[in-house]
Amino acid sequence: MMMRKYVLYLIFVCFVAFYIHQPLFGLIPNAVVGYIQDKKEKERLAEFLKDYQKVDVAHVTIYYMDFDAELLQTTKVALERGIELNNEILGQFNDSVDLIIFPNRADRINLFGIGHFINNNDNPYYNTVNIFPADREEIFPDMAPADLLYKNVIHDYTQFVINQRLDELSLSASYIPTWFIVGVGEYISNVGKETPPLDAEAVRLSSLNSKIAGLGDGDENAKYNGYVQSHLTIKYLVDEFGPGNINEILIKTEEEKSFNKAFATMTGIELSAVPDIY
Repeated sequence: MMMRKYVLYLIFVCFVAFYIHQPLFGLIPNAVVGYIQDKKEKERLAEFLKDYQKVDVAHVTIYYMDFDAELLQTTKVALERGIELNNEILGQFNDSVDLIIFPNRADRINLFGIGHFINNNDNPYYNTVNIFPADREEIFPDMAPADLLYKNVIHDYTQFVINQRLDELSLSASYIPTWFIVGVGEYISNVGKETPPLDAEAVRLSSLNSKIAGLGDGDENAKYNGYVQSHLTIKYLVDEFGPGNINEILIKTEEEKSFNKAFATMTGIELSAVPDIY
């Protein structure tokens, strides 16, 4: 009798649980489709990389073509340094990542699509960092190829780690201004180097996103200075408040659901005012 009572109770609980969560069952087909699509994309990526050589650096696997073997040493050194600095500024990140050295821009776009290229590695189907030696030649035309590659590897690895950090915090990238994300990448990829000069008057931080996009008069110069001012702003924050401040701003943004409030709380600086640091 007691056993029957428990069985009936269990059936009742299951019925209630099903009734309450019944709408969720409509998500199952979408989940199956997503799984299949994810599997297909991984197979397509594996097929594309079959002729690439590979080597591991910490938790990152570097893929490269034989004719790009001369780029490997610089890439390794940059990755080691980038991993060290990202761990210091954004916290430990040890998930497996593929870094692909593409021979050209067209191959990257053909594999991942133009959206993935524009959004800088922001694609749910791939756990990759994707670079090619001329990534930012139009922004930094005076850099030697080895220096440019070193910078690109660290910058784009940092962009990837920031996106992962936002996922960990369940924080949409829409909450974080582009200048902040770009600035962290620029700062980390320039640690130990001479600080670049700002060739134009500093603008409000809220105006930097359009500068980085190269909008307005003198697009390329505006873009360059947008990158530099973003870099200098992050450098100021690290120098003034310590490297952990960057991660603290992200955490506070998740709590406040507002980057502006989080930035002001953690720095004492309103986004409407730019400190005299340039």
